[in-house]
Amino acid sequence: LDGKTDTAVGNVLGSNIANIALILGITALIKPLSISSGVIRRELPLMIGVTLLAGALLWDNHLGFYEGVLLFVLFAAFLFAMLQISR
Repeated sequence: LDGKTDTAVGNVLGSNIANIALILGITALIKPLSISSGVIRRELPLMIGVTLLAGALLWDNHLGFYEGVLLFVLFAAFLFAMLQISR
């Protein structure tokens, strides 16, 4: 996909969305899912914020090194926070 960044980014995003939807859908068919309102209140704004941030960073059709580092650091901070909350 050298030189075809639009295709690569679209492939990654589409694949992630499809995987999440399929796994959640199949799981919900087998056993109903219950999600606490605390999880929704905590993670939904974060998901919306990250989506908007990614859209802003990709607005010029280029994701530079420092932008990638920023996204990685935010992801690591999110994982650390989720580990702390789960304890």
